[in-house]
Parts: sequence; C-alpha cells; structure tokens
Amino acid sequence: MALCECTKIAGNKTIGDWKKRKTELGERAPASLWALTFDEFFKARIHSRYFRPIKILKRKGGISGAGFAIVTIQCSLIEFLAASRFGKKYVRGGEESEEVYVKTGEFFTNFISSEAPFNEVFLTDELATEFYTQVRCGLLHEASTKGRWRIQARSIHGQAICFTDKIVFRNDLQKVYNRYLRSYKSQLLEDSELQKTFIRKFDFICEGC
Repeated sequence: MALCECTKIAGNKTIGDWKKRKTELGERAPASLWALTFDEFFKARIHSRYFRPIKILKRKGGISGAGFAIVTIQCSLIEFLAASRFGKKYVRGGEESEEVYVKTGEFFTNFISSEAPFNEVFLTDELATEFYTQVRCGLLHEASTKGRWRIQARSIHGQAICFTDKIVFRNDLQKVYNRYLRSYKSQLLEDSELQKTFIRKFDFICEGC
C-alpha cells in the first residue's frame, strides 16, 4: 500500500517532510541540522503525543484518576525512547534482531536500568522489573497499579520513585524524562551510530503509518 506523504508523524511534520530531511542528513550532516531534526521530529512527536496530553491532565488536576492516566502515558513512552535509541521496532511473534525486539519486558527493563538518568532511579534489574510488572503492566493491562503501589503528584524530597513505600511521584518522574531528552539530544549531535538508529526508527514510523 502506498504511503500518504501528507500523513503527520511529528507535530505538523509529515512523512514527506521526513523523506526530504533524511536526504538532507546524508553523510556528515552538521550538528546544527541534527539539532533541528531532533527538535522538529523527535521532540515534536514526543511533545504532541505524550507531554502535551500530560500537561492537559495536570491542568485538570481535580479529575479522578488523572495520576493513573499520566503515569500510563509515561510508561508507554519508555519503549519509544528505547526503540529510538537502538533503531528497533516491535514485531509480535517475530524474531529478535538488530532491528526487531520481541520481548517487551526485557527491552523495557534493560533500558531503564542501564540508560542515564533512568538508571539513577532504577538502580538494579530487580527494581526495574518490579516497576515493569507492578506499575507499567498493571496500568496498561488492568488500569490499576498492583502490589500496593500508589501514585502521588510529587515528593518533598524530589525523588521520582520510592521503592520502600511503593510510590511513583509522577511530577518528579517527568523531570527524569526531561533530563533524558536533553542528554539524548547532545549525544545525537555527535554520535554517528545514534544518528543511524534514529534514522532507522523514523523510517519504521513512516512504514507503519
């Protein structure tokens, strides 16, 4: 099926815009063009599809269950960040490869336990797995956290997650995402391997539209 080049994939940016930008990037594109690409495609996609809905939910603070909806969005973003870093797509029933991941739990937990600044929150594989099973899977599959986990707006200590008391502080967790994006952008401007996986991921996005 022919793809519609007017399909929006990041804010107002379309498949056609991406194809043009991919050609412009070519080899040895200047850091300034990569910075613009990050802002116009990656950041725009995340802000329009994840962060903007979170802000709307926060403004409607009196809505019952808003915290659950916010953390559900935050959890769903993890896989996109990981898939973008490694240039992968999810294929159910597929075969694990350089371009494909199949085991979502392993993919999710490996990312948050190894990539800064998430690994400053999820200090061990065990903590990452607990968050995945009790929070992420509970919210996505049952619309509820499990194992007595709770969600609150913020911590007086500025911590994103308290594993002792089993609390996710959604506002503080959001700051971890913001730090990751700043770090990822700075790496992307210089790292040719990250640039390759970035391009591959956006190609996958266009193929799936």
